[in-house]
Amino acid sequence: MFFEWNRDVEMCRHLDSVWPPVSLERQRRWAEKTATEDPTNDGYFWVIEAPDGQVAGSIGLHDCDRRSGTFKYGVAVRSEYQRRGYASEAIVMVLRYFFGELRYRK
Repeated sequence: MFFEWNRDVEMCRHLDSVWPPVSLERQRRWAEKTATEDPTNDGYFWVIEAPDGQVAGSIGLHDCDRRSGTFKYGVAVRSEYQRRGYASEAIVMVLRYFFGELRYRK
């Protein structure tokens, strides 16, 4: 699914940048590494799963600074799953976790 996203210029334009083409093998290695590595500096990456088991999107946390209490996130939802509440539900879950459990403040 992420390999398909990276080849979809319209989807990439809604993300942080249009990435150069990568091989399916490289994308597989990235997904495996991302799924198995421990998060660093509270930088998480989660897949948003639809009830049918398909990947609806993803949400990633970055630029996390516990000292200042700030963080950033990026969310992407596949076009066929948009306008169904997946992004807003993921954002609310992240905000509750970061503000309620990790004690971020901004």
